[in-house]
Amino acid sequence: MKCCLRIFIGIIIFLGSWVCPLGFGHPVQTGLTAGRLMVIGSAGVVRPPKVLSDPQAANEAKSLLSFLVDLYGQKVLAGQQSMADIVYIQSLVGKQPAIGAFDLMDYSPSRIEHGANPTGQVESWIDWADSGGGIVSLCWHWNAPTDLVDEGDWPWWRGFYTQGTTFDIESVLAEPGGERYRLLLRDLDAIAVQLAKFQDAGLPVLWRPLHEASGGWFWWGAKGPGPFIELWHLMYDRFVNVHGLHHLIWVYTLGDADWYPGDDYVDIVGMDIYPDDLNSSLIGYWRDAQSRHEGMKLVALTESGILPSPDRMRENEVWWSWFSVWSGDFIRNVEPAFLAAVYNDEDVLTLDELIDWKHYPVHSSPPNCSIIWPWDSIKIPVGSDLTVLADAEDADGTISKVEFFNGVCKLGEDTAAPYAFTWHQIPEGVCLLKARAADNSGLATTSSAVSLIVGSAAPLVSMCYEAEEAVSDGPVLNRSFSGYSGSGSMLFNASGGTGITFTVLSRQEGGFPLSIRYLIPAGWGDKPNRILVNGQLIGTLCFVNTGGVWTEIEFGTIWLHAGSNTVRIEHDWGWLYVDCIELMLPGAIPYSDGDLNMDNFVDMDDLIILCVGWMNPYGMEDLADVSADWQN
Repeated sequence: MKCCLRIFIGIIIFLGSWVCPLGFGHPVQTGLTAGRLMVIGSAGVVRPPKVLSDPQAANEAKSLLSFLVDLYGQKVLAGQQSMADIVYIQSLVGKQPAIGAFDLMDYSPSRIEHGANPTGQVESWIDWADSGGGIVSLCWHWNAPTDLVDEGDWPWWRGFYTQGTTFDIESVLAEPGGERYRLLLRDLDAIAVQLAKFQDAGLPVLWRPLHEASGGWFWWGAKGPGPFIELWHLMYDRFVNVHGLHHLIWVYTLGDADWYPGDDYVDIVGMDIYPDDLNSSLIGYWRDAQSRHEGMKLVALTESGILPSPDRMRENEVWWSWFSVWSGDFIRNVEPAFLAAVYNDEDVLTLDELIDWKHYPVHSSPPNCSIIWPWDSIKIPVGSDLTVLADAEDADGTISKVEFFNGVCKLGEDTAAPYAFTWHQIPEGVCLLKARAADNSGLATTSSAVSLIVGSAAPLVSMCYEAEEAVSDGPVLNRSFSGYSGSGSMLFNASGGTGITFTVLSRQEGGFPLSIRYLIPAGWGDKPNRILVNGQLIGTLCFVNTGGVWTEIEFGTIWLHAGSNTVRIEHDWGWLYVDCIELMLPGAIPYSDGDLNMDNFVDMDDLIILCVGWMNPYGMEDLADVSADWQN
């Protein structure tokens, strides 16, 4: 039970609760232009709907997607291409990736005709997934059905490259009764046989076919987006509707925008990136991928020439759903110490850390979390000890831990109920206490903030700053939507980098919570924008579509100087309307712990002492009864 008090007796104020590539010459796939990378800004992580393109999708596929969606923005799944390199990683760090990425290349009929023998490969991948609970991702370097060059630099086994075949997909698709079209279907049917083995084993597959098409170096992309999209649709129909493969999660490798097969044929989007800089954060690619689908698709690093750094991911907020490092030198040239650090990082999930995702709830919900002690705006002496209590519940799982924070600084955690943390020798000032509960599925919820006033610090009061009164260098005054405060709202409809700047006065230095009132019309999607304080970028906030309704969004705690400060909302991508910002700032009224007359004869000094160590003659219900005697 949480009790929120507001007391206005004399000059004593209690404020109510506030929310506070291939080893034989793989090209680099980006699908981006330098100009585009320059204008794409930091993108917040928006979780997409848990809906697959196949309306008859198997339960295991639905559960896998649900699991990936719930993890998105919190953890990244480690992935690795080829079984040999999975074994190599295990030998060095004692762990395996959560995702095993494999290639159906040798199952191409034209390779088998030339002596390739993939017998047992699929079965070994299924055994790996079954024995350890791993997730399977499959690609297919599709050797052209016929017309292989098979000479000089282009032997038959390089027949998936555009230069390795004269197979013309555009002309083949234009003659559905022709021999080459028949061979095209033959190849699809041969791969369907292998994919069906996974379905029979109850294993969904992250299926990423026809990858890197817009690069043009593979024959399926050599004739432009039209034939590629037609081929994608043909494969989708053949696998889903003819062969009844309902365990596939369709993963499209991002290229230029006009290559996209459509939402009805794609479940997840990925990027294949081989940067020259081994320390690259890949932030430009991440921002681009996030912006393209407005939060409606998960984004994964489906092929990588580097092992991503978790520190760089956190620093730049680059949260791929998973990464998959290509085989051979791309992983074996990684320093063993760095490899071990990545695989042991708390934000990178490995095989041993996976839960039973095949039975993961399709419509899972995050836990509930709230601070039940102290109440909001209670005052305690400087140097006191205080036990913070939190309540956490999960309707469809179990609580794994509850973390306690003062602003953004973690104080400690508890893994068993009752969830508590004792904070010793608390310094003077206004503390912003929050609790964050995480459940067994990785979902987490942060409680509303509770202010704790230590010593002579001033209480916090709500201050509203209207957007139309801020300094604008792009956004314009707009009155299209009713319900705004002040004289209107500011429409962010100019180019990236423009914005509005508020001047904020604070009576003391410290961290204070910021919220923003905004509106996005229905159908516009989610809009990421940058937040700067005193000229410094402190983060990106993704404004979720509100359907044309004014909504408050909490940014979190910002640090202000004593005196004048600037808070800027800077346009990144997409239009939206901003009405005002609200800050909880130190008020001008002094705080007192003078005596109060109450029925139970407990004065404020007594209550302060009771707060310190939770040693008191009252239980929570008794204290609530006492509070009822205090008049507003």
